[in-house]
Amino acid sequence: MLMQNTDKLTGLYVQKYFEKRLEEELARTIRYKRPLTLLLFQINYNFFMPEYNIRWAMVYTVLKQFGSVLLKQLRNIDLAGRYGGDMFSVLLPETPMDGGLVVGERIRKHVEDHTFVGDNVLKNIRIALDGGLATCPVHGKTLREITSSAHQGLLVARNQGGNRVVICPHKLYDDQGKSILIIEDGKEAPGSPEKESAPAESTEQDNK
Repeated sequence: MLMQNTDKLTGLYVQKYFEKRLEEELARTIRYKRPLTLLLFQINYNFFMPEYNIRWAMVYTVLKQFGSVLLKQLRNIDLAGRYGGDMFSVLLPETPMDGGLVVGERIRKHVEDHTFVGDNVLKNIRIALDGGLATCPVHGKTLREITSSAHQGLLVARNQGGNRVVICPHKLYDDQGKSILIIEDGKEAPGSPEKESAPAESTEQDNK
């Protein structure tokens, strides 16, 4: 990884570079009709330890360790990036939905079982992951579509209690990449996820 493309805190790709690579992989996936899965994770700091304010007290300590923990679960062709704050993305080329879910669950379980090093007050820290999954083409063929779809899955995971990976419940296209039409007020319109904001662009401060 080139230094300008990596987040200094986690060692993962910064959002801008990750999205550039994601757009390249989406174009290749669509051209050659190959599978692709996008995972979006957010750290759930207080799932196992609600009595501690881990999120604010030791967030940097956890993030410094998180990148290497995540990368150990990925192949050489996979990409991982930080979307700013405590949100992370994983791109799995040549991976269909079911395979992506297996990987997502493996990452989630590995983080769940991992003990992060704390400080003198709290020596051991446990965290959980809330995750969303989207695939090309059914959940999106553009950067915005597939990222928004993965975020929808993440929101569902969070609303269901967290510490789980959920496939986006809304499909935009069929398996051949043809737009799925739904009926709205008697008219046909392209299917789309519920209107929720996609992950915000990271700030310079987030990537430090």
